[in-house]
Amino acid sequence: MIYLNRFLRVFVSVSNRFSISVFCLIVGTLFLVSCSDRANIDIEQNDLFDLLADPEGIEEYLYDLAETDSAVSYERLGQSEDGNWPISKIIITSPDGPAVRKPAVLIVSALHGNETTSLYIVLRLIEYLCEMRETSPRILQLLETRELHFIPTANPWGIANAFRYNDNNVDLNRNFGFAWEYSASHGAAPFDQAETNFIRDDALLNNYYMNISFHSGEACISTVWDYIGTTESSGTPSLYSYEQFTTEYLPNAESVFMYAEWYSSLVNDSGDESFYDIEGYDWYRCYGTMGDWFFAERGSLPFTIEVSRTKSSDDPDYLNDLWNYQKEALLDLLENNTNLLTGYVYDSDDGTPLEAHISLIRKARSNRDPQPYTLFTYSDNESGAFAIIADPGSYDVKVTSDGYQTADTQVVLTAENEEFAISLNRMR
Repeated sequence: MIYLNRFLRVFVSVSNRFSISVFCLIVGTLFLVSCSDRANIDIEQNDLFDLLADPEGIEEYLYDLAETDSAVSYERLGQSEDGNWPISKIIITSPDGPAVRKPAVLIVSALHGNETTSLYIVLRLIEYLCEMRETSPRILQLLETRELHFIPTANPWGIANAFRYNDNNVDLNRNFGFAWEYSASHGAAPFDQAETNFIRDDALLNNYYMNISFHSGEACISTVWDYIGTTESSGTPSLYSYEQFTTEYLPNAESVFMYAEWYSSLVNDSGDESFYDIEGYDWYRCYGTMGDWFFAERGSLPFTIEVSRTKSSDDPDYLNDLWNYQKEALLDLLENNTNLLTGYVYDSDDGTPLEAHISLIRKARSNRDPQPYTLFTYSDNESGAFAIIADPGSYDVKVTSDGYQTADTQVVLTAENEEFAISLNRMR
């Protein structure tokens, strides 16, 4: 009716100069164009759904994004373990943001190749960021303050074959090198699969303050640890002493649980009231997971998000509903600055940015858990920038870098976004 009313007004104004037949021809042509546009929109909306079993198509989609959008960069990581499928990463961030390295987040999906509902959520997020970055102040602000790194097809052979494991029958989320345990489906050794190697090597080059692994098969957000539980857990840690548990178990507990609870509540508010938050071990125990390795070896706060109890779906409407449930919570998690400490490390003589190891040492997490603990992160080798999520409180800070004297200082963190600079003196 909108189109019809517009054209009737045009008809009145031009009827003295144009014949009815010409006008009808114009109306008919424009109607066909409008129908064609709507058809194109429908095709675009279904494009991502059509890609869910096509890792090569996803690869082309990511490459084309980088070719046409200045906010997207593309990197080929390598080939899958069987050698037949490419694995790549894209980075989305504002090209007009600050020159210093922004806090970076890694987002991974399809470690389990048959869990394509979660793959859809990640592809929709990529699409949404690219579509909205020039018109949405919220997305513009997010991309001006974050680098978002995506590895959407971590197990392309599994995607192509609708199979949980890779071509070697290895569960990739049991092949990481922290608290790894031998099993026929875990690989012969940690990181002996190409797919987990790529994720590890990428993490060694990029100091992600947070990482998110998307899965499906449940409806929850899961926090570390997966290999060991709390004193309230239904299970009992069998491989580690209580002393190890109190010193190695998630130090910044308040932050991680606060983030997870908030995420869960936003998903509930969006319509999925069955979604919940839980500690990994309290859900079920597993060893050699991506999240545990990232936290233990890189100081990166991990979240495992299970978007649906349905592992895969051929219903576009259902997948769209899942996206609407997750979108607000996911954006909030990515942009949240609460308890985020940022800063940079530099040479005291000439201001050169330095790659360094930053430790935050606190006497105790709480009266109930009085053991001392240490959080850590790394600064970027090009900009010296670092970011870490930590509970509010007082910390002793130790910063080390090859060829430099160790720096010791103190910092008091609040819940607001913190930033500080650390200078290191060269060894004489």
